[in-house]
Amino acid sequence: DDVIDEGDVCATGCVPAAERCNGRDDDCDDAVDEGVECAISPETIVDVSAGLKHTCAIDGMGRVFCWGANASGQVSPPAGADVLVPRLVSGLEGVFVEVAAGGFSTCARRVDGRVFCWGENEHGEIGAGADPETMPQLPPTQVVGITNAVQLAGGYWNHCARLADGSVRCWGQNESGELGQGTDGDLSSTPLQVMRLGERVTDLSFFIGAGCAVRDGNALCWGYNVEGMVGNGTTNNQLVPSTLVELEGPRVSAVGVGGADDGGAIRYYGTSCAIADGTVWCWGSERDGAAGSGTAPTTEPILRPQDTGFAAVEIEVGGRHACARTAAGRVHCWGRDTNGQTGCLPFRNAPGAPVPLAPEGEPLEDVTLVAAGGFHTCVRLGTTELRCFGWNDAGQRGDGGPTDGLGSEECRPVRVELIP
Repeated sequence: DDVIDEGDVCATGCVPAAERCNGRDDDCDDAVDEGVECAISPETIVDVSAGLKHTCAIDGMGRVFCWGANASGQVSPPAGADVLVPRLVSGLEGVFVEVAAGGFSTCARRVDGRVFCWGENEHGEIGAGADPETMPQLPPTQVVGITNAVQLAGGYWNHCARLADGSVRCWGQNESGELGQGTDGDLSSTPLQVMRLGERVTDLSFFIGAGCAVRDGNALCWGYNVEGMVGNGTTNNQLVPSTLVELEGPRVSAVGVGGADDGGAIRYYGTSCAIADGTVWCWGSERDGAAGSGTAPTTEPILRPQDTGFAAVEIEVGGRHACARTAAGRVHCWGRDTNGQTGCLPFRNAPGAPVPLAPEGEPLEDVTLVAAGGFHTCVRLGTTELRCFGWNDAGQRGDGGPTDGLGSEECRPVRVELIP
């Protein structure tokens, strides 16, 4: 359930599974990684995260690799040219179990619950208490005040962490209330507890100025809301978390938030989705069919059409596309596909029902993790194979292929190797 040592959740709602070496309490006994061999193969892919134009992954030894755009040092210090193949992040020590790639910065969670961030710090998104004006970029630095994180969520100019007690802390920009403090305007370079969420949060997602969380089976969202991505029936920014209009009731298990910046009149746009009883609901921007209404932005959740028997367990939202995965390893995607980020869907950038992810004509099988970035996507097959596809203008696919500045369209998933 992706949560470490949360006593009340283990006692009331955790479904025991075989304990694995992943820094999590899989068997719900309030112990982590007990009775298993943690000297697993370096080829194991522990986690993967796709940001705006960079990607990161963790191997079986707990090492963090990143690749793609590095102008702010979000791949690895020092800042510089794009990185076309995975690079071991310098300055990190210890075993890491989770990584969150944001817009221009990255955070990783160590097995002991401490969080380290690096890259752009102009909005305080590193969370180290450093003055953004004097330290606009930072190498891997420990986030202050967080020693028991169990989940991370990366945003454009923010990051958030869910703690073992079920509370949520966020830091960085706050122009639209994305810190959940009931105010807007002032950034924070130190983590602040999001109001109204309490200590019973079980899932978390954040991206372009907005965040969503699951508490007691309900989805609550806050922050930037111009195109309705908060899902409360309005287009006003939401300064504290609010319950979604159509998804009240204890049935939501996961949330996903995505979006991008197009530089237009409505500069930032985003879409949010949730899984409720295995079905997928989305709201917010309808650019390229990301939300699913096929017309205007929707300020309330709408049910996505899906195949009979398709019960989603994971939802990932990218810049203008989204993907959902089942426990059996099937993936359906929808939304923008002009750069191959959804595997070259048959309707190519037109709203429609979610379609099986089949980049080479055959649906991908045994997918165990999905990561949706700005305009690219990565999947983990089984436990050791990582493949990425979509836009590659900054090398975010990780195969060392060409970056022509306009983006190399690539529907075929390329295999990515994590080699120190």
